[in-house]
Amino acid sequence: MKKLLYTLLAVSIIFSACTNHYEDGILLFNKGVSEKSHNILENAILELELINNNQENYENAQKLILRIDSTIQNWDLEAKEKYQIRIDSLILIQEEELKIKEEKIKAELKAELLKYPNLLGKWKCYSSGAYSVLNSDVRIYKKNGKYYQSMVFDKDGSESILELSKVSNNRYNNIGKSDYNIINKDGDLEFWDKQGYFMTCKKR
Repeated sequence: MKKLLYTLLAVSIIFSACTNHYEDGILLFNKGVSEKSHNILENAILELELINNNQENYENAQKLILRIDSTIQNWDLEAKEKYQIRIDSLILIQEEELKIKEEKIKAELKAELLKYPNLLGKWKCYSSGAYSVLNSDVRIYKKNGKYYQSMVFDKDGSESILELSKVSNNRYNNIGKSDYNIINKDGDLEFWDKQGYFMTCKKR
């Protein structure tokens, strides 16, 4: 039994001595660099670390390990820089989109103020019931000393403009009709007629 163990140990030592870990490490290093593979380079380090400090090429193996570490670090740095460049590009795109959106909003607001000078308020009317035909954007404004109510309907984008008479700071009557509007304490616009209240439009 002892003889068998000695034989196996001798074979193991001979096999280990015949294995050139340095050359295998170089092959793995070259392959790893060629394929730009972290895993292959890490395997190259494992192979080189099998070389003991009393073996030939130990110093060369340590230098190659440092070179592999440096290569991996450079790859990681390049990847980080590319990622940062991508993030910076996305930020610039978002900033440009936000700038365009802000300019569009400003242009729309300017156009709105030109069309509806002295704007007293703007409301959104929405109903899913019988009054859905009145779903619209409502504005009350003052032009040339007179008050007007504009309704731009959701259905087709058409606009209805009615002249109003100001009864108080929160009540405006439709001239020639029994309808009138009340701006309630929440700033919402209520629609009333001779039969009473029938709809509220939310302040925008």
